[in-house]
Amino acid sequence: MREKIVFGLLLIMLIAFGGLLVARDRQAHQAPAPPGEGGVTATGSATSSAGDGGLSDAAVEATGDAGLTDAGLTDAGAPKLLDRPLRVVATGWDLAAPGLLVNGGREPGKESEFSVAGLSVHIASVDTMAAVEAAMARGGADKDGADIVIVPMPSFVASYERLRALSPEIFFVTGFSRGREAIVSAKGGLPSPPQKGEVKLAAHAGDPASFLGLFVLDLAGIPPGEVKIAPSDARADEAPFAAIDRGYVDPASSPRKTLLLTTADTPRLIPYVAVAQRGLLEKSGRAAAAWARVWLEGTRKLAADA
Repeated sequence: MREKIVFGLLLIMLIAFGGLLVARDRQAHQAPAPPGEGGVTATGSATSSAGDGGLSDAAVEATGDAGLTDAGLTDAGAPKLLDRPLRVVATGWDLAAPGLLVNGGREPGKESEFSVAGLSVHIASVDTMAAVEAAMARGGADKDGADIVIVPMPSFVASYERLRALSPEIFFVTGFSRGREAIVSAKGGLPSPPQKGEVKLAAHAGDPASFLGLFVLDLAGIPPGEVKIAPSDARADEAPFAAIDRGYVDPASSPRKTLLLTTADTPRLIPYVAVAQRGLLEKSGRAAAAWARVWLEGTRKLAADA
């Protein structure tokens, strides 16, 4: 009995569907009208007239200017990627050098390549990671803040816990240290394992130079767990090895006269990284990509000059 009922319902639905197809209105297809005798549409005529001088130069220029204004273009012709200055802070002018070159200075110059890319970039330098952390916390909307910071990778790692609330992310490697950090010795050479007791290294904990020192001692067979970081001003008889930044300390004037190794000997050990808050990268990813592209061009120009 159930099968008959289901069959009857399906049959009724099929008949109803067929009736709808037969009863619906059908509209005849109408092809578009053929072109006139001239074989040119109105749009084509207008374009042809403009090309033949039908529009004045002033009208064409006015139309072009209006189009640029509506697109939000910069004076250089590129669309603005950020509605305010993009502020960059580096730990030293040497790290900021590629940007200064292509920007024409700390602020946009007349031939700034950042401006051509649609960015107004302002560059500053600080001496400490504490200043970097403060600038990043302020953000780029503050004249003393930063959207992007350029720091050595070990410095960023050492500061990460203090910056963690800002969701900092590395998005670009701007270069590598090539000789700024060094390890010097008062003994004339690296220690030979096995060592009795700890090996003392005079250094600032968290600095790129201390990372180099630990790396070199580890290569010599002294694991980091057996290295004690002494104050950077410790006497040579207390700490025979020291990790120094040659931008601030001259090995020749140091009581540790023997220069053992620099980052020029390990050219890709310490990268310089560009760091920004995740919110900026998500909201203004095109601006960050354009900044990285122009900064890389500055790096290439510096390398070519060398």
